[in-house]
Amino acid sequence: MKKSKLDLKKNVPYFSFIFISILAIYFVFAMHTMDIRNDALYNKAIDEEYKLMNTKKCSIVNEITNLISDVTITRDHIEASLNSNTPISKNIILKETLLSLVQNKQFYDHIRYIDQNGEEIIRVALRDGKSILIEKNELQNKKNRYYFKTTMDLDRGQIYISKLDLNIENGEIETPRKPMIRISTKVYDKNGKCKGMVIVNYKAQILLDNFKNISKSGTGYSYLLNEEGYWISNIKDEDTEFAFMFDDKKDITFQNIDSDAWDNIKGRESTIYKNSENIYIASAISLFEEKASINDIPMKDIKLDAGKYYVVTHIDKKNNRRLFPYSIPEKLLQITEDSCFYIIAIFIFSVILSVFIQISKSQREKIKFFSEYDALTLAYNRRAGLQKLESLVALNNRTSNTICISFIDINDLKLVNDVLGHKHGDNLISETAKCIRESIRNTDFLIRYGGDEFILVLYNTNYEQEKVVWNRIIQKLNKKNENEEQPYNINISHGLSLIEGGNLHTDIKKHISEADKNMYLEKQVVKKNTVTLKNI
Repeated sequence: MKKSKLDLKKNVPYFSFIFISILAIYFVFAMHTMDIRNDALYNKAIDEEYKLMNTKKCSIVNEITNLISDVTITRDHIEASLNSNTPISKNIILKETLLSLVQNKQFYDHIRYIDQNGEEIIRVALRDGKSILIEKNELQNKKNRYYFKTTMDLDRGQIYISKLDLNIENGEIETPRKPMIRISTKVYDKNGKCKGMVIVNYKAQILLDNFKNISKSGTGYSYLLNEEGYWISNIKDEDTEFAFMFDDKKDITFQNIDSDAWDNIKGRESTIYKNSENIYIASAISLFEEKASINDIPMKDIKLDAGKYYVVTHIDKKNNRRLFPYSIPEKLLQITEDSCFYIIAIFIFSVILSVFIQISKSQREKIKFFSEYDALTLAYNRRAGLQKLESLVALNNRTSNTICISFIDINDLKLVNDVLGHKHGDNLISETAKCIRESIRNTDFLIRYGGDEFILVLYNTNYEQEKVVWNRIIQKLNKKNENEEQPYNINISHGLSLIEGGNLHTDIKKHISEADKNMYLEKQVVKKNTVTLKNI
């Protein structure tokens, strides 16, 4: 047997099996872990967005509540002035009160008292952070504006809250844009006669900025949509805001961007809509459902012009990939990207383990080899060889094949050992065995029976066929003897015994003994005609 050494080619199957198996187990585990982790991330994101939505909704509702409180206070001041002896347009105390209110609050663009004919009687505005009283010649008639008409249709004590839109001055949208919410109520004198209305213009940009600031801590993009699906606030694209007020933008609606999502949002108090690329989390804002009353004003007396608004969080797949389901190829790719270190570790471990297995296997094969083979001749040792012969005979008992046993003895081994030394004696034995092994078939085998004795087992071979094999062996030995550097000639003798098939009572020892006797008969003849040592 050749000296064992690591064969990288033989190591490849072990490495491949170990690496692929461990990697497959790792990927299955990683995909399961990835699903659990992504589900947890998804649930956490949804929970956080709902909490954030409630914060945004409460912020808006609380702001509206404060506005209602201010408009009722302003109404009370104006009604008190109407019932005094001083004409309201000349009531300095009232004007100072309104100027102070606008100055202190800083979020009212205008506070106005408009009479029953739509004429502005008092108008206080905020300009560059300072409240000012608008001169009489700059006052306007507002009887054709929707908020005037709607307010004048209210019953006493009712409050009107306009839709959130952009401010219009002299028939044009004011620039820079001023998002406004108008809150108004009718004004009565002490006789219960309507004297007009008070209206406050709330600078809704403050509310929208607060909405966007709260939204920054969220996962996705935050939208504020009106009941028709137009953007009031769009942190992703501010150019789409208030598109309903521009003739060339009226088709810019959320519905036209994602009609399926809008169908699932509109009319619902709360919903989550998902498709392959987007997640929409929506919740409706409704004052009627948030509170039973505001500042002791029953909700039935608060008239909302805009209906519901919708707070929507848009989570897209591009920026939040882990919140969306992965296909198996996508999972494998993502795990590969995230697990380079572990994959390299598995690779190294597989290399080490495969080398260890190959070395262990080589050691086992080596142990097995030396338990069955003679190290010097590479023939079967006596124990293993006879076991193999017994198995072959047992198998042959069910057939009609013959087994030829050739008992072989090396002539003059003792002479070579005594004259030339045991090294040459060992070479004589090994070279003889090599010539025999190279001259037989794969179905035949050689057994080292003793020091210089061998048994050659030839399966399915008769005496005539054995002669062919023996002549082949002798020719190879003669060629070996022609080597001048070899100080001896290899001479062997043999005897035969034939085991017939189909015999259930074959005595192997008897056949070996018979072949041994026949070998000695030949040996007496061969030794007379051969010379073992050269040049002596």
